Amino acid sequence: MIDLWQEIYGTIKRNKLRTFLTGFAVAWGIFMLIVLLGAGNGIIHAFEQNASERALNSIRLGGGWTTQSYEGLKEGRRIQLENKDLAATEKYFPDNIITAGATLRQGDVNISFGQEYINISLMGVHPNYVESEAIKTASGRFINRNDVKERRKVIILHKKSAEILFGKSRTEPVGRFVNAGGVAYRVVGLYEDQGDQSSLAFIPFSTMQTIYNKGDKLNNIIFTTKNLTSETANETFEKEEYPYKTGRQRAAGGVSAAERRKGNGLLRAA
Repeated sequence: MIDLWQEIYGTIKRNKLRTFLTGFAVAWGIFMLIVLLGAGNGIIHAFEQNASERALNSIRLGGGWTTQSYEGLKEGRRIQLENKDLAATEKYFPDNIITAGATLRQGDVNISFGQEYINISLMGVHPNYVESEAIKTASGRFINRNDVKERRKVIILHKKSAEILFGKSRTEPVGRFVNAGGVAYRVVGLYEDQGDQSSLAFIPFSTMQTIYNKGDKLNNIIFTTKNLTSETANETFEKEEYPYKTGRQRAAGGVSAAERRKGNGLLRAA
């Protein structure tokens, strides 16, 4: 045993550079493994935290492309969701849908207060948006039904956006008016989130359609469900009942919060 250690010591002493490089390579490999594992776990935890703050019974539905021909029309047609799709969602599923709303986006909008300004996107939403997305009201309030019904010019800013616009003047944002591309909006609330949506502000969905000439078009339908107690029931609703009754067969794609969380589980397993 002593002879073995003497031989090892002699080899190391005769090959100092090679020993150093070997040790450095092993240490570097261990360091990189620790970094990669840490980064991977960090990403997984971020996904899990983001998904945990979304309602598991929420579904986001977006337009898509048809995969089959229909009544003489070819497959591959672009489907644009409209107000009638939101109305059909609320009409045909009173036993399965709790609340339904829609979203509509307008990009590249300059918002100013005094000499300060920011360039962000506006999102037209319904009150149920906070039920399915991981955002929280930091002060004031969010969009309500009266805002949508009366097409009010109100806006909810991210806390970071408010700091840029109102920070230097030390002005309380809630209750103040900001200029958004020539339109005056009253700030009624501030929001915060786990990600970084500071480049996004919310206004009533109806206001978005009216002021920015969107017609009856919309980007997504968001709704929360009830009485779907199993994975089979959810799949039947999403892939069969909903497309059949609304006439959007194989034309729109949706993803539920439960699927997003399930995807997080697959990511962890991988």
